Amino acid sequence: MNSTYFQPLQIKTVVVKEGLKGIIYIEALKQSHVANAIQGISALNNYTITMVPIKEMCDTLRVVKDIPTLKSGMYVRMKRTMYKDDLAQIDWVDIAHNKVYLKLVPRIDYTRMRGALRAPDEPRFVKMKRRPQARLFDVERIKYVC
Repeated sequence: MNSTYFQPLQIKTVVVKEGLKGIIYIEALKQSHVANAIQGISALNNYTITMVPIKEMCDTLRVVKDIPTLKSGMYVRMKRTMYKDDLAQIDWVDIAHNKVYLKLVPRIDYTRMRGALRAPDEPRFVKMKRRPQARLFDVERIKYVC
């Protein structure tokens, strides 16, 4: 028996990318370590060992984040605006315009007057001091503020 079979390989990792046919990436400190690792594997050629340039190393192992597909009827959680941390139901997805239309429980401030009932010196847009409670739309209460 040959003593080289019992020595550990001096390589760090081996990576095969799905899109690149016939190319494998072997990470090692020296090119000779790679040559020793692939010695005896008939599918790999010893004469085509090349070092990956440093500029291309980061692109070689970039992980692509999996984006979930959104479908009508699914539930999502809002991350921004007044509706932060609220659940919303997807009404429909417009793929052409990259938009999603949602159904939300409204947060209407019934204490702030709007339209003609608003005081003339009151500013039109007021920054929210507190977030209104999530309630279903009430026709009777909205008549008093609009």
